[in-house]
Formats: sequence, structure tokens, C-alpha cells
Amino acid sequence: MADICAKLEKDAIAAAPSPPGELDSDDTLAYIEDPVAVPYLARLLDEKAWASTTYALGLGRIGDGPAVEALISHLSSVSDAEKPIVRAVLSGVEGRTSDPQIRERIKAALR
Repeated sequence: MADICAKLEKDAIAAAPSPPGELDSDDTLAYIEDPVAVPYLARLLDEKAWASTTYALGLGRIGDGPAVEALISHLSSVSDAEKPIVRAVLSGVEGRTSDPQIRERIKAALR
């Protein structure tokens, strides 16, 4: 799985932006709901500003501790226009996780 994620990350970095609403092959990584995808998604979240919503949603679908930490880290460096998206993804994770540590970490970050 790590090899697949590495290839998808490489493809995403090489891809040019496509028109809004079109699914790119470089979006595929955001639909892998395996924690092994987290470091790849986190790097893309920071490197590909024009696709950050896609990668934030991917991290939110995984929703484990490392994914949440990547989203929180990105929240501190993201533009004002993107903050509501990242905050909404974190809120979604908070609402569905059964892990009290993740819930508390998100609450603290969203204060």
C-alpha cells in the first residue's frame, strides 16, 4: 500500500490543476482510507494549495491521530479562505470519532 501511495503522491505533484469539479487522477490518493496514506496526504496538503480541500477531506476520512495532527498543523499555516474548510473537516472527525483523545485534541485546536 505504501508503494501505491508513493506513486500516487508523485503523480499528484506532477499534475497540473484541472477545471473545478473535475476529478483528477491525482485525487485518487485522497480516497484511500488507510492510515498508511496519511504522510503522503499531509505532504500534498502543504504542497498543492489548489487541491488542499481534496487532501484535507482525505485526511478527514481517515480520521486517526496522525491525520488529525496533520490537519491541525495545516490549520496554522493555511490561508484565511481555507481555514473554514479545515475546521469543518476537523469538526466532522470530532463528531464521529470514538477516541476521546482525538476529540479533546480537536476541541483544543478549534478554540
